[in-house]
Amino acid sequence: MEEKITTTAIDLKNVLTELLKENKSEVETKLNELQNSINTISSEIETKSIDLIKEQIAKHTAPAFVKGGDSVQEDPLFWGKAVWLKAKAFNENSSFKDVLESEATRSYKHFGRIKDSINASAAADGGSLLIQTYDNEIIPPLQPNSVVRAAGASVISTKTGVHNFRKVDSMPNAYWIGEGETINAQKPTTSLIKASVKKLANLVPVSNSWLKIAEQSVFNEIQNQLLINMQGIEDDAFLEGSGTEFKPKGILNWINADNSNDMTSTPTAITKRYDLTRLISLVEGANIQIVKGGWIMHPTVLWGLIGTGSAVNGDDVEFFRNIANTKSIYGYPIYTSTNCTASKVYFGDFNKVKILQSSNIEIAMSKEVYFASDETAIRLINEVDLIVTHDKAFAVCEDITGW
Repeated sequence: MEEKITTTAIDLKNVLTELLKENKSEVETKLNELQNSINTISSEIETKSIDLIKEQIAKHTAPAFVKGGDSVQEDPLFWGKAVWLKAKAFNENSSFKDVLESEATRSYKHFGRIKDSINASAAADGGSLLIQTYDNEIIPPLQPNSVVRAAGASVISTKTGVHNFRKVDSMPNAYWIGEGETINAQKPTTSLIKASVKKLANLVPVSNSWLKIAEQSVFNEIQNQLLINMQGIEDDAFLEGSGTEFKPKGILNWINADNSNDMTSTPTAITKRYDLTRLISLVEGANIQIVKGGWIMHPTVLWGLIGTGSAVNGDDVEFFRNIANTKSIYGYPIYTSTNCTASKVYFGDFNKVKILQSSNIEIAMSKEVYFASDETAIRLINEVDLIVTHDKAFAVCEDITGW
């Protein structure tokens, strides 16, 4: 085909030369013959260029972009590319196939990224040459809110790790007697609540090479997140801890059985309001003088209650709307945490909750623990316990569904 193109160009030159020598009619005849020849060659070039481009694309791109067979040929890009390549080949006096191969490799924008290109995702293909940038902000992990301390529990420091609370369980009751009757003697009953700190610990090895390179702000953020994690684990035990030798007894397990009630079946706006009101009634009905009253519930329960307001009328609308506007129920603040089981709602007086703590969370570092692996150990220790001074200072609604 290259020979045909060259021959045609020579013929064109000869025609122009003859134009000066021969009469016009003969020149027109030869020009028409030449035009027909050019049209035939152009058609062959277009067909050949399309085939070669498809061949090069199939060779250099992912198979997924070559599927569809001849459907690719319908893309108008091929027709425009074919005409342009003809002119480029003539102008550069290059091999037509070489030009096609060169240009076909640049067609990845429309037909897929070339496998052998320099790219950012693979280190060996040029990615290692790129300078990576990092934002100054470090995205923290998602961790539960710590609510027991926030709700107003008292903190008592201890140096020995053991603390005893003396409690008067009942007082003798005065009673009415008649004249001359003997007064019966009565004694108060007392008990002792013993609290002993339980140890919460975390040990994190960190490469010494990393410590040398890392910015101080990065190290501080990681340390801060470790502290938040420890507070969350503590709060989980303070709410529902089983109370073993090594783990605090949570509020749930301090509550008197009489103050634990199941949700009213088939919940409605009316039954939800009743179940919440009943919790306050149980606490106040046990002669608890509420000082720091508050609610603890899972976030989904809170938003379920707020959503109830859109489906009710009358007084109930105002009740549930007030929950949304003030994040409180009957004036008592609501604290939410995913540490609280989604099937429970607590109400009580946090003034009756005592946290025993031997010291603040202790953070220590040692290079000896992981000396052989050239790492530094970061250790966090927290020693705490929790008691509730009156077992009816809290009430819980359990088995909640559909709120």
